[in-house]
Amino acid sequence: YLKLLSTERLVDRVGDAGGGQYCLDMEHLSKKLAEASLDCMVLERFGSKALRIFRHVREKKFVEEGSMQGVVMIPTKEMKMLTYQLMENHFLHLQELRKTLASNAPSKSFYLFYVNMDQVITSSMFCTIFNDNYQGGQTLRHTVPEGNVQHRSQGGT
Repeated sequence: YLKLLSTERLVDRVGDAGGGQYCLDMEHLSKKLAEASLDCMVLERFGSKALRIFRHVREKKFVEEGSMQGVVMIPTKEMKMLTYQLMENHFLHLQELRKTLASNAPSKSFYLFYVNMDQVITSSMFCTIFNDNYQGGQTLRHTVPEGNVQHRSQGGT
């Protein structure tokens, strides 16, 4: 089992004493856990086609819309709708690259999709906390223990 885990870089073999020693790469483990959680969120909210788009962009770092269509095998109209939904929900981001310095030439620029993991994780955590607390009519309330409340009749102003 440890050899299998070491092939995925979840554990690293550091020594041979006593049958071998392994150490955990916590940074890599945390990254993989976050990616798996985000994959589940995208799958649950947008479906398997959106998950294909999200995974492809995450793996390739920066992806142009035209090159993405052939790889994820989704019709153009549906792919544009899904990428827009992913952008709207802060799972994908858009980077504009200009070929010329002229700012009034939109045909001289192209756009790349990318995933900024830090922003995606932060916004996903915020949405999850927000949905958990406000779902079903519940509201966030700051409660104060009864002993710490001072009423006006007790001499408070």
